[in-house]
Amino acid sequence: MKAKHSILAAFALLCLSSAAAWATDKAFQRRRIDLDGTWSFCIDPDRRGETDRWFDSPGAWEVSPSKGGRIEVPGIWDAQGYGAPTDKVRHNFVGCGWYCREFVVPADWPCKQSVFLVLTGISRYAKVWIDGTLIGPEAIGCIGSHEWNITPFVKPGRKSKLVVCVDSKQRWDVDPLLGTAQLNDFVEVAWGGLWGHVFIESRPKIRLGDIYLRTSLGYSQTGEVGETNCGVRATIVNEKTRQSVAGERVAGTITLEILTPEGTLAARAVKDIQLDLAQDSAQVDLWAEVPKARLWTPDTPYLYNVRVKFTTTDGMSDILTHRYGMREILFAGNKVLLNGKPLYLRGYGDDHIYPEQFSMPTDINLYRQRLRAIKAFGFNHCRHHSIVMPHEYYDACDELGMLPSPEMLIAYSPQLPGVGSLWKKNVAPDTSPEAADNTIVERLRAVVHEYRNHPSILAWVGGNEMGLERAAWDQSSLRTRCYEAAKQEDPDRPFMDCDGDWLKDYVAQGGRDTEDCYSILFDEWCNPITNPDKYESPRPFDKPTVAHEMGNFLTFSRPSEIVLFERTNFFPFWMQQGWNDLRRLQLDGEVEDWALASEQLYLTSYKYTIESARRNGSLSGYHLWQINDYWTSSNGLFDHFFRPKSIKPEDFLPFNSAVAILQRGLRFLYTEGDTATCSLQISNYGPSPLQGRLSAALLVNGKAISEQHWENVKVDCGSSLPLKGIGASLPIKGGGGTPRRAEVRLSLQTADSLYTNAWTTYIFPRKITPETSWPIYADDASCGYFPAQWEVHSLEELSGEYPAQAVYVVAEADDRIRRAVHRGAGLILFDEGKLLPSLPLEYKQSWWKAGDSETKNNTGTYVYPDSMVDDVVDHSYCGPAWAPLVDGGRKYNLEAAEQRPEVIVRALSSIVRVRDVAVLFQFGYGQGRVVADGLNHRGQAGYPLSQWLLARMADRVASSAKMRVEWNEIKPNN
Repeated sequence: MKAKHSILAAFALLCLSSAAAWATDKAFQRRRIDLDGTWSFCIDPDRRGETDRWFDSPGAWEVSPSKGGRIEVPGIWDAQGYGAPTDKVRHNFVGCGWYCREFVVPADWPCKQSVFLVLTGISRYAKVWIDGTLIGPEAIGCIGSHEWNITPFVKPGRKSKLVVCVDSKQRWDVDPLLGTAQLNDFVEVAWGGLWGHVFIESRPKIRLGDIYLRTSLGYSQTGEVGETNCGVRATIVNEKTRQSVAGERVAGTITLEILTPEGTLAARAVKDIQLDLAQDSAQVDLWAEVPKARLWTPDTPYLYNVRVKFTTTDGMSDILTHRYGMREILFAGNKVLLNGKPLYLRGYGDDHIYPEQFSMPTDINLYRQRLRAIKAFGFNHCRHHSIVMPHEYYDACDELGMLPSPEMLIAYSPQLPGVGSLWKKNVAPDTSPEAADNTIVERLRAVVHEYRNHPSILAWVGGNEMGLERAAWDQSSLRTRCYEAAKQEDPDRPFMDCDGDWLKDYVAQGGRDTEDCYSILFDEWCNPITNPDKYESPRPFDKPTVAHEMGNFLTFSRPSEIVLFERTNFFPFWMQQGWNDLRRLQLDGEVEDWALASEQLYLTSYKYTIESARRNGSLSGYHLWQINDYWTSSNGLFDHFFRPKSIKPEDFLPFNSAVAILQRGLRFLYTEGDTATCSLQISNYGPSPLQGRLSAALLVNGKAISEQHWENVKVDCGSSLPLKGIGASLPIKGGGGTPRRAEVRLSLQTADSLYTNAWTTYIFPRKITPETSWPIYADDASCGYFPAQWEVHSLEELSGEYPAQAVYVVAEADDRIRRAVHRGAGLILFDEGKLLPSLPLEYKQSWWKAGDSETKNNTGTYVYPDSMVDDVVDHSYCGPAWAPLVDGGRKYNLEAAEQRPEVIVRALSSIVRVRDVAVLFQFGYGQGRVVADGLNHRGQAGYPLSQWLLARMADRVASSAKMRVEWNEIKPNN
């Protein structure tokens, strides 16, 4: 094995908050007292506890009788019944909470060892007293562990009283950290308490301060992994400096052992060292070659047990261990290489939605359960919005194979010290940003140091979307300080100064030197169904790049969740009014059907979104926004309680797996006699090149009506380029008098696997006309909606009373039309607010806030069974073929009608803004029939679906069928 590192001559002081011991699975030679469990507790709303010396006399605390002055740790006080109700939560208290419990350092603990107290999670600040004595400086920072050397304050065998005062009120002048775990969007609830574990640990005076585990791989000329080395950078801490003189040294040995999960020794290395006892600390690098090493990947998350032992010739020893997966992440241009092989990041966003736990859970089984469900959908990467999770989460990621990116708690640029509007609002005028900047850098350094041995962590991220205000962020010294701090603590892992930059800024200015990879926001205000080029970039990216917060699609919420919230601290304030409105409108019985339809649109939207991104071979991945429903919204594959919706893993896997077959050019509908053509592309980020038989088939009712095959198709690993010279050409044969739902299916059969993907389309008859013999008269605005061969007449041809045996197509019905309809005529009304109030309609589900705009809160459509539309609807929603008609259309407010008409196509609002709105509906008037149509037929005279719907509407209003709903009048909307 090559000698790669040597003992460093430089020494440095360890920071107070490293808490390295918690980052290990077990510290042999060390003893530990677990202080999780029940503590005495009270809140201090008047902040008089410190003045009144509550740390001396916990018996004088004013405890809540209903709670008995007790609390569980880990856990926060808000979720355990402390605090007053607000409009959003049942209990909330912002201020100081006092914890107390007794402990005994056992008499048999080694007397020559130091004793440390460790708090692994606080919100937000903590002071600690032992037997009435303040043991050190206040801990600041709601992420990362904090520790104190309490050796002078305890005696083995004697009972000690531990008091901790936690303050949850944010002090912006020193602490601007605010992220999704602090519920900073829409909920805005500050919570407090000891959310992490608490323990006391003995440590040798000369000991391993921490271990930094590393992997180095050698590669052959073909890119295959050869030599595998596992290394450790061990920091040795010396507390005996005051007892030593300059030049006094001690001999010691560092031993590195790598063991399999079964306990078999896989590799071992030993290094002799000489320590200068006058120095506080030293670093030692040691590497061991691991023969036939099993490498960690998301598909094969193999974990070794790494044991590092430090011994001295005078008999002192210390051992730290950590589960570790050997893997190496490298960048080659815009590719991510994991162990030398291209990796495509199939990611999702996680905004820390835990309604039952409220704060960050410390339950590894909960994380395991969630991650297994998520991985079943094909994901291998998670972007955590402005949050660093507890160790249990990353332990589960290590075990199960997920690549998360922890992100500092700078959720938005207004938090930035010195320049951010939110920061300025919460500090006194002329406050220096230095202390707040220092907290950001110190906490980032602390968590990188503490968490860096988790092999699953992909990259460190400085915060969210600061790059959207590019000029200010470019000038910020904070981004450079964060970059340098992360690289000092973890030089082997990538760093991104923020997650989220505008594509236009990248194109104009390129990236920043503090970004090892890019996170780019494309045009998230459009849908790839209407804009298939959404994820194209004007020029290739020069570094690995992911599409930031992709999608933002909504489903219709199931109000049955309201009952589940009763067992939590949350009021589902965004759902309750909507549920009341549904019952008032007598629409509550339809909610399940609406939810199912909206989830099908959600699935379709994400299918085209992901495929659009994967066609851009310059992208290295994406993250969907998001995996489970956000507060006030419903934008996840899972709901708020992580219950799966109707979408199944098998629905998602064809386009969200390592291998995805892609196409470009298929239309959403065809006419008999056309040929369905498209270019083909295979995105292969599997472990090896692919070779096999590629097939394309056009199927109707499961039967292929045309096929095409290509033998010996080869696709390199890491390729996502169109297949040269290969494009599907599928003639459309046969036919009938009605549209047929069809499927274009692509498949690649290799020696050991079958990969498939499919797209729905519709085949329309060549000739589409109304069956009625009644003449059709249209006003000037509507004449252009119809093909010339229909011979639609202009209303100007008529004079006097209009005939009753005719179909009228107008934007507004005047008196003569109303009288004709009352006598039996048919009316197709392209109303734009003249019959009922209406709003614009888009073929895109709502932005993530779910209720911020009347025109943006659409969660799709619901189509009721009706012979007029049954042949062109699947899964009860308007599919992509409807997009040109829905986009730019109108939705009518039926609450303004004299009674609800018979709805054919309903526009689905969100649960935040429940409305009785429709795109297409019908009713009777006198002897006649009326269809009100809000679809956008402008410029669609040659579009088969538009023609089909207009023909069926004409037939409907010209029929003798009696409508289920009768209106007494058709009057203009005022």
